[in-house]
Amino acid sequence: MKQFNHLLLFVTAMVFPIVSQARVILRQSFDDTDVFASGPFTAGKAADAVGGSWRVNAAAPDDFKITTERSATAPHALKVLRQTRAGAAILEFHPAISYDFTFECKVFCAEGDGVVLHLNKTGAGKVFAGILLQADRKPAAYNAQMGWMPDSKLPALPASQWFTCRVVFNAGERLYMLHIVTADGEEYIGEQIYPMTVDGVCDCVHFINILPVGCQSYIDDVLVTQSDEPALGNRTLLNPKASSPDAALSAVLSGKAGASYTARPNQSAVIEFSPEVDVNALILKTDQNAPLPTVTVKALNLLGHWVDWGGGLSADEHGVLIVPQTQKVTKLTLDFAAPVVLSACLIYSPLSAGQGKLDMDFAAKVDAEYRLPVYDLQYAGHDRAQLTFVNHTDADISVIVTLHERTIGKDYGTPRELSLPPGKTDSFYDLEGMPNGEYVTRIVDYSNPDAAKHGTLERLLRLRTSPKCAVSPRKDVTGQKLFFPDGFYLAESDGINFIPAVAERHLAVRGTPGEDDKWVYFADDIFIDRDGRIRINYHTLNRLWQTDSIRRFNAVAMDDSMDKWESREGAVTVPPQKRPFEEKLPPAAKPDWQPKPGPDGKITYHFYDAEKDGPVRLNQVNLDMISPSAAGTVGFQKYDWKILKPSPCTIWPVWYKAPGEAVILSRSPLVDTFPPSGTIEPANSGSDLGFGQWLSDDGKILFMGHGRHLIRYMPYIARYDNLHDRARIVAVWRTDDGLHWEQNYVAPPSDNKPPADQSYGGAHIRIPEGAGLRVGFFNRYSACFQQISWELIYSWDGFRWTRFQDKPPFMPNGPMGDFFYGGGYVGLKAIEKDGKIYQLMSWANDHCHFQSEIVHGSSLSAKGFTADYMKRRYAPRHLDEWPLFQKDFGGSWEKLSEHTRNATSGFGVMVYRKDGFFAATAGNDVARMVTVPVTAKGSLMANAIVENDGFMDVSIMQGGKPLDGFTRHLGTCDNVAIPIFERLPDGEFQLKITMKNSRLYTLEF
Repeated sequence: MKQFNHLLLFVTAMVFPIVSQARVILRQSFDDTDVFASGPFTAGKAADAVGGSWRVNAAAPDDFKITTERSATAPHALKVLRQTRAGAAILEFHPAISYDFTFECKVFCAEGDGVVLHLNKTGAGKVFAGILLQADRKPAAYNAQMGWMPDSKLPALPASQWFTCRVVFNAGERLYMLHIVTADGEEYIGEQIYPMTVDGVCDCVHFINILPVGCQSYIDDVLVTQSDEPALGNRTLLNPKASSPDAALSAVLSGKAGASYTARPNQSAVIEFSPEVDVNALILKTDQNAPLPTVTVKALNLLGHWVDWGGGLSADEHGVLIVPQTQKVTKLTLDFAAPVVLSACLIYSPLSAGQGKLDMDFAAKVDAEYRLPVYDLQYAGHDRAQLTFVNHTDADISVIVTLHERTIGKDYGTPRELSLPPGKTDSFYDLEGMPNGEYVTRIVDYSNPDAAKHGTLERLLRLRTSPKCAVSPRKDVTGQKLFFPDGFYLAESDGINFIPAVAERHLAVRGTPGEDDKWVYFADDIFIDRDGRIRINYHTLNRLWQTDSIRRFNAVAMDDSMDKWESREGAVTVPPQKRPFEEKLPPAAKPDWQPKPGPDGKITYHFYDAEKDGPVRLNQVNLDMISPSAAGTVGFQKYDWKILKPSPCTIWPVWYKAPGEAVILSRSPLVDTFPPSGTIEPANSGSDLGFGQWLSDDGKILFMGHGRHLIRYMPYIARYDNLHDRARIVAVWRTDDGLHWEQNYVAPPSDNKPPADQSYGGAHIRIPEGAGLRVGFFNRYSACFQQISWELIYSWDGFRWTRFQDKPPFMPNGPMGDFFYGGGYVGLKAIEKDGKIYQLMSWANDHCHFQSEIVHGSSLSAKGFTADYMKRRYAPRHLDEWPLFQKDFGGSWEKLSEHTRNATSGFGVMVYRKDGFFAATAGNDVARMVTVPVTAKGSLMANAIVENDGFMDVSIMQGGKPLDGFTRHLGTCDNVAIPIFERLPDGEFQLKITMKNSRLYTLEF
């Protein structure tokens, strides 16, 4: 799908008119009591409509009605209600061509309600401008190329208050933007520029009722105004190419001071052009502003044919005469119906393509995108950025490519002139030594160097190299375990390979194919019951995630193989038991960030005031994620901060300082909501995917992980994905004062992954007695394959998170038909039994991600997922071009339909070695490693495997030499707690491990 992308320099330089002291072409307040009595809004014309008329296309009676129950100016307003299907109340007006104009109306929406405005050209079948207005959400605009695009500079719209929506149109450039005026008169001017894609002039507005059923809004005080002067900035003045056999008319055409030309009936004014031109507009000025008579215009084309452009044409009050355009005109004749003295005759070409149209035309010819959403030099292969072009035409296309740093605009490198042959072309940027940042890559269509404007694309090169680990290995490791995801605790090593674990999976419970009432199965807890058996408490709910549909159950494993489970109604009380992921946090790392209601059960919020509030206590700061869930569904929360109405999916740092008191630490969200399509995402774009928050062990740094959406383009997107034009990724923020934040990305994809690889949130733990190690269970989403697998990532300092580039995932997807074919979400609930960890697979799906958007979100019965339904929904998203559509579904919409109807969710259990997240391994060649100097009291044990033909020698060194009596040889063995030394030496020492065909998971002190 092609996307609009504006030329930044053009947009910042362009002036959008605020039409003041201009001609009103429509005013409608619905207050003409002779016409607008309360009741259905039908059709007609009213005196105060100023040239306007109205009609209605209603799906149900009273969808659109005139009411006195609420109005901005009494007594009447238009009520827009959704009862069944969509309909529209349509106001028509009569603007002139080539004038900037402004549309505005007052709107009232109760909480959660809204309305859509379509500004149209009658009969065009497309939308000039589409505006989505919903209470408590940012306004958004729409067109066919972009979808809905909110504007980050505009506020969330107030609920249950009148506000003004103003749409400002630049007629010449074919662009528009939004303004919002609140009830107190404060005006917010948007920054997003939207393109009009329909030629001609906008002449009507449709007020459209929107879902859900019962949604209603009120419209009042509709006003359309038009600028005083025509918009000529995007036309070419043709007078330099014009002359006349009549010297007086030639003088007028050349703009000679004081020149005039007297035109008389039956005497043609002849205008000649060299070379030939396209004519569309004339501005005729008369001596002393006398009225202009009608005129008959004829044109001579290159074939020598006279073309009659019509008789009795009238100019408007500004002398603007719009005529049909004929290609390659060499001569015009003007015959006036009455004598007139012309003081000026300005001749203009048709409107040249606006920048938006040029950009869209260029985007239809060329795709361009970087191979990776983010480049992080901690990973192999990230030292070069690959920019891929795809030329969809049959001819070479010349482009100029520039880079500039996004925030300060500084140019980077020399512009590149490239010739793109048909098909794919790669261009590379060396990133070594390039500062961290975001670099706007501007690609300009230079096929016609002489053109006044050029189509452009903008793409973003994101370079964010993870900083080096900010902590050092602990010196005293008494009571700790050393893990080996890498060489953090090694002074030297040779021949060692670090690998992550791969877990087994066992299905516990799976839904019934085709059921409608319990499509979602979600595991809550895993535990060992009083009979010593593994048991899981779980719940089910319907596909709309409604809380009143929740039902509780438990399932018990009937044997140690976990191949057979029995389910029973009701949850079971969990007996006390030790959990492998639970530990006592250091005192400074213990959080106190939960909300603290006062004695009256309420909390008063205020913005941070340094003088009043003092230094922020990080352990009391919660990163509040504003839930997008609707009332009555899982996750719903009502936010009543009074001083601020936060938008869904935004994140705010809130200091819950004392009972009844909360301090909002910023006036804008730390993480914003989903970014608009077709643009470069804001630097704080967000998503609905979490990764948690935590404190450093010393309590001095607060961390928060959360998802972001990065806007992406072909050829590195999966068009059939539900959010095809963006990459989901996880970022991590940290602060040492609660006010200033630094951001990094968490384990971004590298090019060993398929295109459109993404990260879909995850969960992490602080390893008990893990010497500071944190382990993450990361949801790795392959949009190309529509599957989510889980991989292990880790961090020693909470900010630099690392993934294994070339190793298998912790939990790979199963084959088609497996309960984990599509993926799911990991749970942190786990138990330990017989040296193994049994961890919940909280939610697993046997279907592709694109199917989940209806399987777990549609109100249709499963029987409604017919082949026709699937084709209507997914053929426009090019699903039939997906290779797996052929492989897994035989290219058949019927087979896809059957698979979707029978889709299930369920949950299972992952099984892996105790403390077996990572291992330092050696193969047939002898390898060795030496730890950094440490101190410890007590004994030493190892969690290790030594194969039949392998060994592992562990010795203690002091002063660089082996210490007598501290060497242990291990032959064939496999145990999570192998005794190595019963006691340890005083002072600092190093461990030297020499190994062959063996694995070392942990050293436990």
